[in-house]
Amino acid sequence: MSLKFKAVKSYKRGDNNEKQPFWFPQLTGSSKLGMDDVVEIFEKHTTASGGDVHLIAWGLSDLIPEQLLAGHTVRIDGLGTFRLYLKSEPADSPEEVTADNIKEVRLGFIPDTRIKRKLEKATFVKVEEQ
Repeated sequence: MSLKFKAVKSYKRGDNNEKQPFWFPQLTGSSKLGMDDVVEIFEKHTTASGGDVHLIAWGLSDLIPEQLLAGHTVRIDGLGTFRLYLKSEPADSPEEVTADNIKEVRLGFIPDTRIKRKLEKATFVKVEEQ
Protein backbone atom coordinates (compact mmCIF):
# COMPACT_ATOMS: atom_id res chain seq x y z
CA MET A 1 0.00 0.00 0.00
CA SER A 2 1.34 3.43 -0.95
CA LEU A 3 1.41 6.53 1.21
CA LYS A 4 -0.53 9.44 -0.29
CA PHE A 5 1.01 12.89 -0.57
CA LYS A 6 0.09 16.24 -2.04
CA ALA A 7 2.09 19.26 -3.18
CA VAL A 8 2.00 22.07 -0.61
CA LYS A 9 3.00 25.66 -1.32
CA SER A 10 5.11 27.73 1.05
CA TYR A 11 7.31 30.78 0.78
CA LYS A 12 10.93 31.64 1.49
CA ARG A 13 12.60 35.02 1.61
CA GLY A 14 14.64 35.72 -1.50
CA ASP A 15 16.76 38.61 -2.62
CA ASN A 16 15.40 42.04 -1.64
CA ASN A 17 13.35 40.30 1.06
CA GLU A 18 10.77 39.18 -1.54
CA LYS A 19 8.73 36.08 -0.84
CA GLN A 20 9.50 33.31 -3.29
CA PRO A 21 7.15 30.34 -3.57
CA PHE A 22 8.36 26.78 -3.33
CA TRP A 23 6.57 23.45 -3.19
CA PHE A 24 7.15 20.35 -1.10
CA PRO A 25 5.43 16.98 -0.60
CA GLN A 26 3.22 16.52 2.46
CA LEU A 27 1.56 13.27 3.55
CA THR A 28 -2.21 13.30 3.34
CA GLY A 29 -5.17 10.99 3.63
CA SER A 30 -4.21 9.37 6.90
CA SER A 31 -6.77 8.28 9.43
CA LYS A 32 -6.41 7.55 13.12
CA LEU A 33 -6.63 4.07 14.56
CA GLY A 34 -8.16 3.85 17.99
CA MET A 35 -7.35 1.26 20.63
CA ASP A 36 -10.22 -1.00 19.51
CA ASP A 37 -8.83 -0.94 15.96
CA VAL A 38 -5.32 -1.76 17.15
CA VAL A 39 -6.62 -4.59 19.33
CA GLU A 40 -8.60 -6.08 16.44
CA ILE A 41 -5.58 -5.94 14.10
CA PHE A 42 -3.26 -7.35 16.78
CA GLU A 43 -5.61 -10.25 17.48
CA LYS A 44 -5.53 -11.19 13.77
CA HIS A 45 -1.71 -11.29 13.72
CA THR A 46 -1.04 -13.06 17.03
CA THR A 47 -2.50 -15.51 19.50
CA ALA A 48 -2.96 -12.73 22.08
CA SER A 49 -6.48 -11.93 23.20
CA GLY A 50 -7.96 -8.45 23.18
CA GLY A 51 -7.67 -8.40 26.96
CA ASP A 52 -3.96 -9.24 26.72
CA VAL A 53 -3.36 -6.41 24.27
CA HIS A 54 -5.24 -3.92 26.45
CA LEU A 55 -3.31 -5.07 29.50
CA ILE A 56 0.07 -4.60 27.83
CA ALA A 57 -0.86 -1.25 26.28
CA TRP A 58 -2.17 0.15 29.56
CA GLY A 59 0.82 -1.25 31.42
CA LEU A 60 3.27 0.42 29.04
CA SER A 61 1.34 3.70 29.15
CA ASP A 62 1.88 3.71 32.93
CA LEU A 63 5.42 2.31 32.98
CA ILE A 64 7.01 4.51 30.30
CA PRO A 65 6.18 7.95 31.82
CA GLU A 66 6.91 6.63 35.32
CA GLN A 67 10.41 5.53 34.30
CA LEU A 68 11.06 8.65 32.22
CA LEU A 69 10.19 10.84 35.20
CA ALA A 70 12.59 8.75 37.30
CA GLY A 71 15.35 9.87 34.92
CA HIS A 72 15.60 6.77 32.76
CA THR A 73 15.65 6.34 29.00
CA VAL A 74 13.25 3.53 28.13
CA ARG A 75 14.27 1.14 25.35
CA ILE A 76 11.85 -1.51 24.18
CA ASP A 77 13.55 -3.89 21.76
CA GLY A 78 11.70 -4.10 18.46
CA LEU A 79 9.82 -0.86 19.16
CA GLY A 80 12.27 1.89 20.02
CA THR A 81 13.66 4.25 22.62
CA PHE A 82 11.74 6.88 24.58
CA ARG A 83 13.49 9.79 26.29
CA LEU A 84 12.73 13.26 27.56
CA TYR A 85 13.99 16.52 26.07
CA LEU A 86 13.65 20.05 27.36
CA LYS A 87 12.51 23.18 25.57
CA SER A 88 14.23 25.96 27.43
CA GLU A 89 15.39 29.56 27.32
CA PRO A 90 19.10 30.38 27.44
CA ALA A 91 20.86 32.31 30.19
CA ASP A 92 23.99 34.46 30.14
CA SER A 93 25.85 32.36 32.70
CA PRO A 94 25.66 28.94 34.36
CA GLU A 95 24.64 30.60 37.63
CA GLU A 96 21.57 32.09 35.97
CA VAL A 97 20.28 28.71 34.78
CA THR A 98 17.36 27.61 36.95
CA ALA A 99 14.25 25.50 36.59
CA ASP A 100 12.51 28.69 35.40
CA ASN A 101 14.51 28.41 32.17
CA ILE A 102 12.67 25.15 31.41
CA LYS A 103 9.54 25.89 29.40
CA GLU A 104 8.41 22.43 28.36
CA VAL A 105 9.26 18.76 28.74
CA ARG A 106 9.08 16.95 25.41
CA LEU A 107 8.95 13.26 24.65
CA GLY A 108 11.38 11.92 22.08
CA PHE A 109 11.03 8.59 20.33
CA ILE A 110 13.66 6.89 18.20
CA PRO A 111 12.28 3.85 16.40
CA ASP A 112 14.13 0.54 16.60
CA THR A 113 16.13 -0.57 13.57
CA ARG A 114 13.47 -3.20 12.84
CA ILE A 115 10.84 -0.49 12.40
CA LYS A 116 13.19 1.75 10.41
CA ARG A 117 13.88 -1.08 7.95
CA LYS A 118 10.17 -1.65 7.41
CA LEU A 119 9.56 2.06 6.82
CA GLU A 120 12.34 2.17 4.22
CA LYS A 121 10.03 0.10 2.00
CA ALA A 122 7.52 2.95 1.76
CA THR A 123 6.12 3.76 -1.65
CA PHE A 124 4.31 6.97 -2.53
CA VAL A 125 1.49 8.15 -4.78
CA LYS A 126 0.70 11.79 -5.48
CA VAL A 127 -2.90 12.94 -5.06
CA GLU A 128 -4.15 16.08 -6.73
CA GLU A 129 -5.92 18.86 -4.82
CA GLN A 130 -9.64 19.08 -5.41
